[in-house]
Amino acid sequence: MKLYKRAVLFLLRKRGKAIILLFILTVIASLVLTSLSIARASDLAAEKLRESLGGYFKIEPNRDGGQVGYINDALVQKVMQQGGIKVFNGMDIQYLMTNGLQLTPGRFTSQGDPKAHLARFLANTDSSFHEYFYLKSFSLSEGRQIGPDDHFAAVISDTLARDNQLSVGGTFAASFNTESLPESMKKTNKQYEFTVVGIYKINSEQTSDSNSAECDIQDNFIFTDTSSIRSMMADLSGSTTTAFTNGATFFVKDPGKLDQIVKSLPSIPGYDWSGYKISENNKAYDDSAVPLERLSGLLITLTIVIVVVSAAMLSLILVMWMKDRKYEIGILLSVGYGKMNIIAQHIAENLLVAILAFLLAWGVSGIAAQQAGSMLLGNITAASDTAEDKQTSPQMYIDPVKAPEINPEEALTIRTGVTEFLLIVGIGFLIVIVSTGISSIMVIRMKPKEIFSSLS
Repeated sequence: MKLYKRAVLFLLRKRGKAIILLFILTVIASLVLTSLSIARASDLAAEKLRESLGGYFKIEPNRDGGQVGYINDALVQKVMQQGGIKVFNGMDIQYLMTNGLQLTPGRFTSQGDPKAHLARFLANTDSSFHEYFYLKSFSLSEGRQIGPDDHFAAVISDTLARDNQLSVGGTFAASFNTESLPESMKKTNKQYEFTVVGIYKINSEQTSDSNSAECDIQDNFIFTDTSSIRSMMADLSGSTTTAFTNGATFFVKDPGKLDQIVKSLPSIPGYDWSGYKISENNKAYDDSAVPLERLSGLLITLTIVIVVVSAAMLSLILVMWMKDRKYEIGILLSVGYGKMNIIAQHIAENLLVAILAFLLAWGVSGIAAQQAGSMLLGNITAASDTAEDKQTSPQMYIDPVKAPEINPEEALTIRTGVTEFLLIVGIGFLIVIVSTGISSIMVIRMKPKEIFSSLS
């Protein structure tokens, strides 16, 4: 009788043991398949988040004492050459008088102070990479952002545009505040015309109130280009500058390498780095991609443990069951069946059960994986949040913007696919073959006479 026929007949005769084995293998396969599916989904989600999330760092002058370092065009180019950086945004802040504009009222308006017309101008090489826009606190509703080729361009708030009947293409004038200038510069101060190229809306809640200065109210923020501010400063002082007075922000390609890139900066020769402050902002990556990476690592370890424990447990069960088959094995050996043929029969029996178990596990893990993954990720995220609460992160900007909340669970889409199924089939077959081989060898190595003697 062929071994496959003997295997099928044995399973039909020993239905109870076959059902128990089916249950055990289904549980093992479901656990392993669920772990592998979640781990793979975590890796894919983390990879996508690394590509889309914005890890960045800012270099600014250190004005806390000692020599002050300045961030100029030359330093920016050397930093960009370090590699791993996709773009930068150089920044300046100037407070300019806008006598022709009606700003959102603050405390200077109620006091009748001329500074009620003082607005904050935020100069950028690319305003789309300013923190307010990058973190979605502000969003462009009309027109376009400021680019490196602009000259006296402006992006204003929808409130400022409405109150002054301004639209894209409209113009307004601004100048330095004469009261704050030394006598030698007052004569060179003049009006400059800015053209509105974009209008933004504010998405986050403003913290300013009627006691705030007009220049501190977000509705009065005016984004402009670096070129215009440098031209105004050159006209006023008679000298040109290539420095970004408020520093420069650099956006990395892979947030996971942010620390590595920042640590490489002091190796740039020709600069005293004690004169600079370097701040990192990797919160979005830490809040979302890092928990996913931790989850993946945890599940890979868990899968290995499950496989090892399962192999040991299955071997023990099969060894116990093999004692009940000594008589059967002795008969088969005595009528001429080879030892390898008998072992192959035992393996075939268990593999037939395993195939059904794998199919059942595929369905079970498909249902359980998403819920289990979300629960595990939630626990890891909560642990990360608790650890983060014990630390204080430096604020990067004069007006720090809260990073948007990113839920890593939304990026975690778990599907138990063919790849994972084939992998569990391979792992499962290996476990079954090894466990069956171990349990069979203990009896197969005995001769028929020894087997029958042990039964008497």
